[in-house]
Parts: sequence; C-alpha cells; structure tokens
Amino acid sequence: MTENNTQRPAFEPLKAIGLFLACFGLAVMGAALLDMPLQDKVINLIAGSVVLAIGAGAFLLGWKRSKKDT
Repeated sequence: MTENNTQRPAFEPLKAIGLFLACFGLAVMGAALLDMPLQDKVINLIAGSVVLAIGAGAFLLGWKRSKKDT
C-alpha cells in the first residue's frame, strides 16, 4: 500500500470570529443612521469602527494562517 501524506486543512476559527465581529461592527455603525443625538451617533461610529477593525484583523490573520498551512 502507498502512504498518502495529504492532510485535510485544519479549521481556522479566527476566520469565523473575524467575520462575525466585522458584521457586528457594520451593524453598530449602521445604528448611527437612526434618529438619536449627535453624541450617540459619534459613539456608535467610533465603537463600530473599532469592532470592525478587530474583526477584519482577525479574519485576515486566520486567512493568512490557513494559506500558510496549504
């Protein structure tokens, strides 16, 4: 028998977590379009931007790790 060394790529949870956080950050930023005081809109934009950046970073790190394994 011949031995097959092909491995199945491992699941990278950072991609899923990053995608979720990025979508959540967009939802928080979208809440700034609702009728509310200016201070609340600015807080939503800043918080949404931070969560979006963290999510995008996690997704890109997971994508880079999964590409390195293959």
